[in-house]
Amino acid sequence: LKSCVEQLRRDLDTNSNIWRASQDNGDEIVAPNAVGLDMEFATLDSIRSISIVSLIQVATFQSAFVIDAIKLRPHISQFLGDLLEDPGVVKIVHGGNADIRMLWTDFDIRVANLFDTYQASVSLAKHTATGGHGLGRVVGRYYGTPLDKRLQRADWRIRPLPDRMVDYAADDARYLPGLL
Repeated sequence: LKSCVEQLRRDLDTNSNIWRASQDNGDEIVAPNAVGLDMEFATLDSIRSISIVSLIQVATFQSAFVIDAIKLRPHISQFLGDLLEDPGVVKIVHGGNADIRMLWTDFDIRVANLFDTYQASVSLAKHTATGGHGLGRVVGRYYGTPLDKRLQRADWRIRPLPDRMVDYAADDARYLPGLL
């Protein structure tokens, strides 16, 4: 992860295809043990279920990065492969079946050591009276304020991305490490 984040930092200075949604203090980059992972898709053909990965969001406990997967597509495997395939780092997703499938089919990345907060929420609900398992509701239960999910079905292909879309995308990954 250290080399991945260092590359992100270098690219932030020279590349408009990566956005850092929060600052980090650098301490956690030495030995992170978990990252939040989310992706935004653009549906090209809903009848045939054809989608394109538009953004990949990666978050540590203190920083969230939003990566333009359309413009950086040829580099995603090289850029994120080692991190996502590292069994020493827990990857936290929420209902990540499509994300994991697209990482494998589109980028030949086989995610190791996965924790799905959606599945955890469903399992916990068997023993408690909680309602709703969407990320907005789960974040609301554990952080006190639900996530605004109105941009969930936005057109993630548009460029440049408005700040509110970058913030939305970052939030989808930002809260995941704390749910572990």
